[in-house]
Amino acid sequence: MLERTFLHLPGIGDKRERRLWRSGVADWAAYRASHQVQGISAQAKRRHDRLIDETIEARRAGDLVRLAAAVPRNEHWRFYREPNVRVGFLDIETTGTAEWDAVTVVGVLDSQGPFTQLVKGDGLDQDSMTDLLGHFDVLVTFNGNGFDLPVLRRAFPGSVPALPHLDLRAPLARLGYKGGLKRIETELGLARPDAVQGLGGFEAVLLWRRWERSGDAEALEKLLAYNKEDVVNMRALADFACGALHDRLCGYWGGMPAGVPWPSGQAPELMPEALREIVSLRPTGQRTLDA
Repeated sequence: MLERTFLHLPGIGDKRERRLWRSGVADWAAYRASHQVQGISAQAKRRHDRLIDETIEARRAGDLVRLAAAVPRNEHWRFYREPNVRVGFLDIETTGTAEWDAVTVVGVLDSQGPFTQLVKGDGLDQDSMTDLLGHFDVLVTFNGNGFDLPVLRRAFPGSVPALPHLDLRAPLARLGYKGGLKRIETELGLARPDAVQGLGGFEAVLLWRRWERSGDAEALEKLLAYNKEDVVNMRALADFACGALHDRLCGYWGGMPAGVPWPSGQAPELMPEALREIVSLRPTGQRTLDA
């Protein structure tokens, strides 16, 4: 998807990008090969060509940071679909619900490795956070722009690298799924284990207090299980949301939709109006999204 992205070029927004796709300029190579591009001056074209060359080299070197800085934040889902990127799915727990509260648990799922949890008083510090997040190409959160990342930057300065960041709240909202993580999971048919079913952020705070004040190991175990579900479910939601957005756009350049499995394996009976027209039934009987 990145090689089809022109939003980092000066003067090109959503509408002009789609006009480029429709005109047959489907990717960077096609843009560079075009002597003239409708609606783009010769001077702007030369500048764009230089930027595309730099972008291609940066991508080849695995440096996505510069491109991420130029691509609008609500389009960072495109980085998630980049081949071979190492993605970190991240969620934190704190002593309260405000940005200045202390971090108690950090859960991170490595798309190419294990699930890791760091706990306050047991390995959670500046060095461990810097090391944990230093291996990724892309970070994925839910409401991370509003909470997780600002909290981590305050608590552990310098530990959050300047990576492409996919906050799932935005792409899911574009697909008609709004509200909190648990509500969206329910709408998409994702079920949590009985042990943590119905738990929310407030209950997570209370579980930590029980552990901190009385050493209640069961409370800590439940908190860690709750945090893990938050993180693991993000991967299914990211696959769904980014796949659906890709399939919405691929018709502009004549591509074929990949077909996006629903997180729960089966589409719910009720779905947002925005999705109804792009839902089809595959020969296998599995519900998928098409453009």
